[in-house]
Amino acid sequence: MGPKRIALLAAVVLLAPATANAASLSIEALYGISWPPAADFSSAVSDVDSDDVSEDTAQIVGGTILLNFGALEIGAIVDATMPDRGPDQTAIGGLAGIRLGDKLRLDLLGEIGGQRYGNVFEDDDVVAGSTEEQWLVYVGLRPGVAYRFDLGSEGGMGILLGLWGYARWDVTDERVPVTAGSDLPSAGEVDLGGTTIGATLRAGIEF
Repeated sequence: MGPKRIALLAAVVLLAPATANAASLSIEALYGISWPPAADFSSAVSDVDSDDVSEDTAQIVGGTILLNFGALEIGAIVDATMPDRGPDQTAIGGLAGIRLGDKLRLDLLGEIGGQRYGNVFEDDDVVAGSTEEQWLVYVGLRPGVAYRFDLGSEGGMGILLGLWGYARWDVTDERVPVTAGSDLPSAGEVDLGGTTIGATLRAGIEF
């Protein structure tokens, strides 16, 4: 075995324990508010006021699981909005990025996944076309801040409390035909897709 291979093997042996000790797993619940993509429903369907079709904001709930290796973080996210009216959104995606800090930490993550638009639309005066839901590919950014409270010895199990912000951009869009108005029906189209932004509280446990 040559000197270079010996040096590489020694580096792996020395670094592996440190990497294992630095690794952690966190599972978090999310709750907050989401601003869905702006869609001018009134321009698409002239007989229905956009305020009667979709809300400007919606509650959002979900969860994340993150593996941390030093400064590197990878994981997954699932969340869903709960609007009183208008399309709901469900996102399933992967996360990857960096974490800075220990007790007080800053997360800078990227997202990629699929976003479902469903219930297009839940309104007595609006009848959507043949497609009642659509899945669109999205990419996003997710900055966050959290504080870790140790539950016992330092570096063991801990509680995480903090905030997430996020922005998602649908890579594609989908045009959905809509018929609206119970008295004087009017036909039009609405584009699903665009930019979604939001902010959530985050609370979880880290091992």
